[in-house]
Amino acid sequence: MDRTQRRTLPLSSTQKLTLTTVLKQHFKHALLMEADVRAVLTKYHGLTMGLNYRGEDVVLNLRGTLPFTFQNNTYHCPLVISMTKYYPMTPPLFKVVTSGNIRIVSNHNCVAKNGNIKIPYVESWNSRSTLMEAIRSIQEIFDSSAPIYTVEPVYSKPALPVGKVAIRSGKPDIPTSPKTVGTSNLDSDAGGSLRTHDSNCGYLRKQLDAVAEKIGAQMSLERAQLIAEYQFDVMKFDLHKLIMMDWVTMCADLAAALKAQTEDREKLDRILAESEEQLRTLESINDYFDRALAALKKVKELKDAANSNGGEDGTNDRENAAQRFKIRFASPADEKLCRAIAAETASDEMLEVLQSTFKRKQVTTKQYIQYVRIISSKKFHAMHTRRTLTSILKQRE
Repeated sequence: MDRTQRRTLPLSSTQKLTLTTVLKQHFKHALLMEADVRAVLTKYHGLTMGLNYRGEDVVLNLRGTLPFTFQNNTYHCPLVISMTKYYPMTPPLFKVVTSGNIRIVSNHNCVAKNGNIKIPYVESWNSRSTLMEAIRSIQEIFDSSAPIYTVEPVYSKPALPVGKVAIRSGKPDIPTSPKTVGTSNLDSDAGGSLRTHDSNCGYLRKQLDAVAEKIGAQMSLERAQLIAEYQFDVMKFDLHKLIMMDWVTMCADLAAALKAQTEDREKLDRILAESEEQLRTLESINDYFDRALAALKKVKELKDAANSNGGEDGTNDRENAAQRFKIRFASPADEKLCRAIAAETASDEMLEVLQSTFKRKQVTTKQYIQYVRIISSKKFHAMHTRRTLTSILKQRE
């Protein structure tokens, strides 16, 4: 069937929330995947949807049982269907899941020993292929050749009636109801212990495991009642199961998060104290430079006053002194070479002063790196000029 002709099938509000919100968040072709998944979940009520996080990648799994008819008897084969974020550009993966007394038939024509299912429809997957048609192809093969069989259990428990080939039919495990979970018992058994021994991680973990075990036991006892309460809505069953089973580990995760938050707060307090100390150092440096600038300003004022009193005689004396100390170069290249050597030497001295200032913690690391880059750039320019002019002068000689 053409993908453009596929009809959108109605689902429950929980399924719509999962398919529309989660798929658009993690998968590239969310609309096409949503149409396929919704159609399959509507027809095959034994399948439930779940997400498997593998690092940065997310895999959507449809897990449960697939019905097939073998020798006029209906059986349910446990399997899982996996779809990556590139679906439907890449085909889904089908795998038969064995557990308990269920085994895979040897030398099956499409099911390998490890459970992987290979059929021609999936191997020739293209843009028009759909998940529904792939499942139908698998059902047709299973109808003619059953993929699994049952063996006698090794433990002595009343066994449910099974067919010739496989399998007790089954819905996934049903979560318990919030009404029947004994919150008072849980509080009396574990609450006080958790508050008393919250610093002991090993003891806390044991208490949480004990609570999880009690919840699991009550879920098994209440399963038949819950099926009727939730009107056989598989997604509601799974959602409730996740809530009831995950809250125990969430308590441990919350305790770890609070501990990490406390450590981060202490670290930030230490950093704040160090920053305040550096601020006080910078303020003292600022005061020093203010006093130095004030002294220089006063010296300049005295100098200007002396120059104004000296008149033209003072000006002539300064000009004569400048003429006596003026350096004459043989060529402009010699003058540039001398200036380059002076700039390179000055850069070295400035780097030494900056390094000693940084060791005394009078400048921050960011300022130190910034000044080093500026001075190093000037030094490199002067060094390059010196080497170039030296080479030119040697050639002239």
